[in-house]
Amino acid sequence: MQAMVTLAPEHTFLCFGDRRAFDAFPLDAPNVECIEVALDASPTLAAAADGARSVPDMLRLTRAVRTAAPDVFFSPSVYTYFPLPLGMRAVVTIHDAIAERFPHLTLPSARARLFWKLKVKLAIAQADVVLTVSEYSRRDLQRVLGISPQRLRVAVEAPAEAYHPVPIAESRAAARDVGVPDGAGWFTYVGGFNPHKRIDLIIRAHAAIAKGAVVPPHLLLVGTTTGDVFHGESGRLRHLIDECGTTALVHWTGFVPDERLRQLHAGRSPPSSRRSAKGSASRQWRRPRAERRSSRPPKARSPSCWPVAGSSWCRATFPPSPTRCAASRTTPRCARR
Repeated sequence: MQAMVTLAPEHTFLCFGDRRAFDAFPLDAPNVECIEVALDASPTLAAAADGARSVPDMLRLTRAVRTAAPDVFFSPSVYTYFPLPLGMRAVVTIHDAIAERFPHLTLPSARARLFWKLKVKLAIAQADVVLTVSEYSRRDLQRVLGISPQRLRVAVEAPAEAYHPVPIAESRAAARDVGVPDGAGWFTYVGGFNPHKRIDLIIRAHAAIAKGAVVPPHLLLVGTTTGDVFHGESGRLRHLIDECGTTALVHWTGFVPDERLRQLHAGRSPPSSRRSAKGSASRQWRRPRAERRSSRPPKARSPSCWPVAGSSWCRATFPPSPTRCAASRTTPRCARR
């Protein structure tokens, strides 16, 4: 959103949200007008994996949009979508079809699956254009959700301005601060700790790599483990780490701001010493060219596959094998055939 506002100073952006949303994500620019809507529960909390927003709250947002009467409405995520006034031109973002393909990994109850299905169906019906993040997701949305190709557009995800190469000394210092000793390499995972991310495979593959290494690499699990409204499994992952015997090599860092995270991702060390670990139940993934150039390795906002040694892109399909992932240190790709 900040980039859109900066790139289009001639347009006025009306942002609808509750107080909690604006406190967490302030937008301060001459062409931005924040329209605060009093809600009983913040959408980011109410629209949880096993929750639902109240009808009165959604109607309050609908009325606010009707009153403001924007030329076009942009919903950056279907997750917090709400019904729009009839006739409103709209662009809705649907990141992927993981919830539809793997509901048992994302939506823990039949009630949650029903509400999700109804919300997505309404969002698609009201959208003039559906935005997604890759050609793979575009094909998935067309096949799984039945969206016509004429209504789908792809806008690949890009790195934030904070991400750029940094000196190796900075990268090493950041790693040392989170528990990686000098001389050791590390993997980083950034994201949520949810079943569909398949972090269990990352943990097992890391354990296999560490077992055969003279200096075992460390694994950094970056992301908040408290207050996550999605379907989480951090407890099971901690137990798995204990089973693998890698407790001393795995570090739960909690939330790390971009300015600090880039130091863990970037730098100019040999390619074998740092990699980004990525796992997902569904998505073939190729980093956008701009991100491949911004830092090495990139920030994994929505992790999608295990790294390929010495390569600028990687590919994985569900479910990848931990043995194959471990072998990716020396083979061209990590993918099941």
